[in-house]
Amino acid sequence: MTKEEGLSLGDTAHSLKPRETRPPRASIEGNRATNKFREFDADRVVSVQFNPSQKMNESKAPVTSKNILGMVSGVIAAILTILLIVFAVMGYRYQAASIEGDWISPTFSEKMLATLKDTANAKQKISNALPQGQNLITDINTAMSITDNKARLEVSFIYNRKGLYEAYKSRVNELKGQYGEEFSEVFDSYSLSEKDYYKQFDSTIKKELPKSYTYDSKTGQVTTTAFMGDINRWDQTITIASAGDSDVFKKGDVLDYTPNNGGFVIKAHSEFGDINFTRK
Repeated sequence: MTKEEGLSLGDTAHSLKPRETRPPRASIEGNRATNKFREFDADRVVSVQFNPSQKMNESKAPVTSKNILGMVSGVIAAILTILLIVFAVMGYRYQAASIEGDWISPTFSEKMLATLKDTANAKQKISNALPQGQNLITDINTAMSITDNKARLEVSFIYNRKGLYEAYKSRVNELKGQYGEEFSEVFDSYSLSEKDYYKQFDSTIKKELPKSYTYDSKTGQVTTTAFMGDINRWDQTITIASAGDSDVFKKGDVLDYTPNNGGFVIKAHSEFGDINFTRK
């Protein structure tokens, strides 16, 4: 082998020396991640994340006067809507509680008639020996008039003067028969005509009636104001401001009423119970 050939082989051998081995690319990336994790400062990250003094960037839209005005308008509109509903309900209740007008109570009249009959019989001021089927008191009426929340309850009735006179004449004829003809002229001279009987009856009634009662001698009608009162629609009450001589109603009494089906009811009061009123 010549020198030249040996040099040539040496160069070739040198060029065929094994190369330095390198780790694969994935391993290199893993090592880098490991090194970064080692350099990671957890305390620093926590302090950054929860540092109150650090200003955070927010993505919210800026608050403008137009936005504020819109929110305020919405709140005001909601409040006004609620108020309108409340006022509507209150207005309906106030109107529904109105009992303005003229009213009558047939049921109360019947109860008053029974009471007046009992009173007349108990006092025995006027004979009740009437012809069969006739009553001492007729045509009793209970009327309530209400204007501008002022109530006035009137009770009226008519004395059956004609029936009383017929009872009187019947008694005179009965006595005539008992005493005979010789006393007939005496009874005739002292007995009263219908007109004179009415006058005497009227005079007696006027003396006996309480001051709060008025008597019409032409018709025989007695009228009295049972009470006058003030109406509170919100509470649906009638407070009696003044009362007549009857014991049924007294000044200061508060009567509860309830509108119903075109009328109203005064709830249970004294021995009369509920008093129903209908349009006159």
